[in-house]
Amino acid sequence: MALASEVRRYDIAASSLSEALIEFALQSDRQVLYAQEVVSGIRVPALNGEFEVERALELLLEGTGIAVQRVNERTFYLERRSVTERASRTLAADERIERHAPPPSELAAMVVTGSRMRGVEPPGATVLQLNELDFSNSARPSVTDMLRMLPQVLNFGGDEALVGGASVQNSTLNTTYARSINLRGLGASSTLVHVNGRRIAPSGAAAQLTDVSSIPLAAIERIEIHTEGASSVYGSDAVGGVVNLILKRRSEEVVSAGRYEHGDDIDGYQLSQLVGRTWQSGALTFTYAHRYRSRLLAADRPWLYDDDFSRYGDTDNRPLHSSPPNISFDESSVANAVRAYAVPYFETKSPLHLAQLDAASSLNRQSIWRGRSVLPEQRHHSFVLSAEQDIGRGIQAYLDAFFTRRDFEQAMPNVAGTFATVSVPASNPYSPCHPDNDAGNDLGIECVGRAVDVAYSSIVDLGTSVRTGHHSALHLSTGLQFEAGEWLSDVSVTVSKNKTRRASNNYVNNAALAMAVGNSVDENGSIVPDGTPGALTLPPGVPLLNPFCTGCNSKATADFMRSSQYLGSNYEQTSALLSSNGPIGELPGGSVRAAVGFEFRRDEFYSFNDLNTGLVYATPTNTELHRTGSTNARKLTSLFMELYVPIFGERNARPGLSVLELALSARRESYDDLGVQSNPRIGLRYAPTPSLAFTATYATSFRAPSLSDRDPRSTAQIGAGPPAGGPYTAEQLKIEHVDPGRQVFVIGRSGGNANLVPETATSWSGGLTWQPTFTPLTQLGLHYYSIEYNNRIDAPGANAGPIAAITHPTGYYDEFITYNPAFFPERAARNGIVDGFDATTVAGFESLLQSLYSSADPPFAGTAPDPTSVVAVLDGRRSNAARLTTRGLDLSLRSAWSNRYGEWRFDAAANFVFEWKTAPSRNAPLVDSVDRIFNPVSKQATAQLTWQRDPWTIVATSRYTGSYENDTRGAASRPMRVDDHLVHDLLAAYTFGDGANDLLDGVRVTFGVQNVLDESPPLALNTNILFDPQYASPIGRYWSVGISKRW
Repeated sequence: MALASEVRRYDIAASSLSEALIEFALQSDRQVLYAQEVVSGIRVPALNGEFEVERALELLLEGTGIAVQRVNERTFYLERRSVTERASRTLAADERIERHAPPPSELAAMVVTGSRMRGVEPPGATVLQLNELDFSNSARPSVTDMLRMLPQVLNFGGDEALVGGASVQNSTLNTTYARSINLRGLGASSTLVHVNGRRIAPSGAAAQLTDVSSIPLAAIERIEIHTEGASSVYGSDAVGGVVNLILKRRSEEVVSAGRYEHGDDIDGYQLSQLVGRTWQSGALTFTYAHRYRSRLLAADRPWLYDDDFSRYGDTDNRPLHSSPPNISFDESSVANAVRAYAVPYFETKSPLHLAQLDAASSLNRQSIWRGRSVLPEQRHHSFVLSAEQDIGRGIQAYLDAFFTRRDFEQAMPNVAGTFATVSVPASNPYSPCHPDNDAGNDLGIECVGRAVDVAYSSIVDLGTSVRTGHHSALHLSTGLQFEAGEWLSDVSVTVSKNKTRRASNNYVNNAALAMAVGNSVDENGSIVPDGTPGALTLPPGVPLLNPFCTGCNSKATADFMRSSQYLGSNYEQTSALLSSNGPIGELPGGSVRAAVGFEFRRDEFYSFNDLNTGLVYATPTNTELHRTGSTNARKLTSLFMELYVPIFGERNARPGLSVLELALSARRESYDDLGVQSNPRIGLRYAPTPSLAFTATYATSFRAPSLSDRDPRSTAQIGAGPPAGGPYTAEQLKIEHVDPGRQVFVIGRSGGNANLVPETATSWSGGLTWQPTFTPLTQLGLHYYSIEYNNRIDAPGANAGPIAAITHPTGYYDEFITYNPAFFPERAARNGIVDGFDATTVAGFESLLQSLYSSADPPFAGTAPDPTSVVAVLDGRRSNAARLTTRGLDLSLRSAWSNRYGEWRFDAAANFVFEWKTAPSRNAPLVDSVDRIFNPVSKQATAQLTWQRDPWTIVATSRYTGSYENDTRGAASRPMRVDDHLVHDLLAAYTFGDGANDLLDGVRVTFGVQNVLDESPPLALNTNILFDPQYASPIGRYWSVGISKRW
């Protein structure tokens, strides 16, 4: 078969073969596929002049022992020469070249993400690629860090650094500090992640993300990123696109590597060992990697982690639950600073006297960042194995497996589980209202014999709360590939498992706290009058708690109040795949190819939450745990097909019609719980000249509700405790005809929803690539996209919060609110029947409350408020209420040149978001939120300049994030502009060549710096922090020294 005869100018410097092939692909506008180990360690001389494409590649590979197979008109495949007849189909079959290795797996090397047809890049698709050269030339240490340098990847929803600020895309469900990938910001659960073309099981409290941070770069040959909806090929979850991690399988190397990292108050290290072996009929590559990274304390970054915004003309968001505490003497809310007083600091276990209070003193506030770490200490261990074996008659067996474990520890004091508002009875001898204590004061307070409310923090009495746990993943995929003529078939079985566990200690048990100050409580933990039959009281021998002093209470009392939480999840995914692809006919433009297949998959998800916070236990140490659990499973079958039609190609090209290709694909998935989902895709590629090509696509995609989403028990909670449930004042919730200072509560509900349906998306895209003939070393790419995303699963009520939801002027959130007719008679008339109760009446509403108070799964958290003080029930459970539309443009530019100073390469990519319209509920209109905090910015870009002159390589990388508006500061404050942000990385490498001694031969030393100029994140007042972790890192300058050796 003749290869392309087009003549082009080539200017490729002497370099490694890997780098030379990148230049060849750029200058020839061709795709070259190969396993990294095929070209590793080979250097080639310069290539300068005008040549036909096939001649240029022949000269470049001369004497290397590498043969070329032509896949199609635009794609070549490199392999080591072998004694098989396959060599007869290669370019320039030079018998003088040594034939010493078998061919690598064609499927792994030749199937491009976005298609199941080997050798076909889907027309219209945008497939980005990062390879081993990119990894080695970056100061970024992990898969996640590498991918997030791409402007199409956003840091929404899943990252270890998202421990402060507002919750964005369910970031609070990332219970084990995983690091996920989120293409286009559509959601971590809307980005499908593969390893060698096979799904890996999701993780997280709601199985809402895929943690790729534990898969080491040392084990990866390349990463392919398909940036469009791909449900027509891969099924559910591929709404934003697909990320495919392709493992090294055929390696003849032994590579040892180490790296030390350091920044201000944080450091880490990495170690890895790769062993690759090939033999006549197979190959095996094994990689072990270990990574450690220390914690980062909030105290080390006080300019970023501060919840007192008063110096910026905003509110002081430090909680009033503190040590020493604040107190109040009526039903007004301490949390809202109504008639509250600061308790002065004292350490002796003596009573608080009213004369010690000062009305002029500021209330006590305690930052949530006191003693808290903002990045957890993490340890990774990863084992990766990839192997293949020819077993005769064109059949090859393969195996891809990995096991990873990541352990973490995070100091988390001053979270909701460590503070409470407790009513201290007058019988407590330390109360200022005890009859025996001096009641004299200048404040006019008369409280003898009355209870006093205390905003209590347990951090001193119980100690810092620490979260520890781990995430582990096991993935095993094995199968057979076999050839029948020109068709290649694949049958495989994959088992993928994820396990997460997290324990939190030193929480306060609210019911035990109530007993510790001298109250009696019932079986639900509610305070009842002393002497109530069946009531629980403080066991004998446990001293009463003095909630007013700081550090004066006994260990026995602290142990009685102490509680913990232990939660986790297991996800298991088992699938079987049968696919086949090959040519089905010939057209003048080339071979028509097709792929067909069948897939079966079973998913099972189990999650649990063991806790005793807010529950009552008779034992003094409260060692019993109450478990809420959730188990759900589903099965599905899929049928899929693809068709590639080359209407015009190199064989029948004509002026104005160099290439015209059409691709069709469709997939039908049948779920046992969701019914049938069908998704098509149409792609077109038109090239009027060899240097200019246009593409267009239309596709639909979907995301099935996760097993957690559809399980009402998953992440389910009911409660009214601070901060979300109150207490509030009537004025805050704009309740008319009620004392503005009256204390009221909102009952919150969260969890899954059995009535959820799939999310659906429709996308259109178009683009062009241009390689100017006057500068063939340059390539420009433009890609426009438009996505309509409907039935998005979200929790609008929980996201808005009680104040914003209830007071919204247009009532957008009313569908998620059940109003108390006693407070909101007009709105309550629309309540209807809720959980079997007629909530349009006061009696029906109170019956609903009693059913929530007595709920066993989940149990009511905290103390149940008096029904007459509850104004509403806010339904924060997940629903198909949200909608989104987005439009944008991706731009890419690549260029290479050489001069007397060395070889140069410039790469740049940018993403421009024109529209990001969202509606949080069915009743809300679409509102454009681009360039608003917690949403995509309109401009992001990355640029990289590489210089090489053996033995040196220097790489400078810059990432730019445009400015945007922070409009979340409240009605009294004007929006604040968050400045744009530019961060620079630098890496220098020195490679010892063949002339070095045996010890240094194959050694590469690197020095890298992330954020060279130590740029601090721009100011953004974000709930309780001073920056936006979605777009900026708290680490600052972070340098590394690495060394690797190829043995």
